Amino acid sequence: MAAVGGSGEDESWLATATPATDLFDIRWSSLDKVATSDSGSAGVIFCRCASGTFVIKGCATVAQEMFSAQLARVLGIRAPRARLVSWPGNEWQMLQKHVKRHLLRRGLNDPKAATVRRKVEKELDRPHILIFGFVPGVGLDRMAPQVLAEKLKGSGGMRAIGAVCALDVILNNADRLPLLWNNNGNVANLMFCESWNQVIAIDQAAFSIPSGAGRNDYLRSVRQLCEELCVSSSTTAEAPSPTVAQMCARLRVAAAVDLDASDKGSAAPLLQEGMRSILCRAACLSSADVGILWNATDELSRAEVGGETHAWGSQMWLAPLLR
Repeated sequence: MAAVGGSGEDESWLATATPATDLFDIRWSSLDKVATSDSGSAGVIFCRCASGTFVIKGCATVAQEMFSAQLARVLGIRAPRARLVSWPGNEWQMLQKHVKRHLLRRGLNDPKAATVRRKVEKELDRPHILIFGFVPGVGLDRMAPQVLAEKLKGSGGMRAIGAVCALDVILNNADRLPLLWNNNGNVANLMFCESWNQVIAIDQAAFSIPSGAGRNDYLRSVRQLCEELCVSSSTTAEAPSPTVAQMCARLRVAAAVDLDASDKGSAAPLLQEGMRSILCRAACLSSADVGILWNATDELSRAEVGGETHAWGSQMWLAPLLR
């Protein structure tokens, strides 16, 4: 799911790692491989047990990330599944015991590994730990342009990227694709999974906006985007939404790939089709789907993680706007 390095142990096993068959049935006593990631502010930890490979993450944004994972699932967007392990449960104790024991064995005679162990112990010293499914893929930023162009041929790749753009709009997640935000984006949070032949979204989180001018400005931008997507036909290659056309141009720079050449000039309409489909689906969430989202993070929404109460639920103020 991310670049690895610096853990002081051979990490070549990740190249052939297979996802765990069941995230809810992990035999922690069978842990035999651990690798750490250098990417991101906190990074993640790759673990292999008898049932396969998975990812654990300790961070101060547990509620936002759990909510985002569940929303992606409800909307049908390909993203790693997620679950929580919480203190003082027995599994939380087992996770701490076996991961730290493994890292301790590696760091006995290796100062570099000992530094990594201290970092991991700090990140795991939290009441809630996220467990994600492992994605056997590579970030779009690390793919050769000609290879990426080939992988995105056909409707699937660009529609999937459009769907992720829509997810980011709902989440106000600026750390991926620069759609409504004035930044360069981070296409490393989009992966291509060869075995699944799919573009996969990773490392998403919801960022709520307090009521006031900032929220009003963002709502105005989202409303304009929705109007563009409704007015501009998703099947007309000659007239894609202006915002979508701009998105394609920025994505060309971020991924260093000629998107139009990769799909015979149809990149923008396909991207737009993927966005419009997900935004419409989000506007029509059933009460059962909303219940799934609420139940997934209800306890966390009331808990204080890192000394700050997370208002993840307020992100759903976007749903009525999309109707």
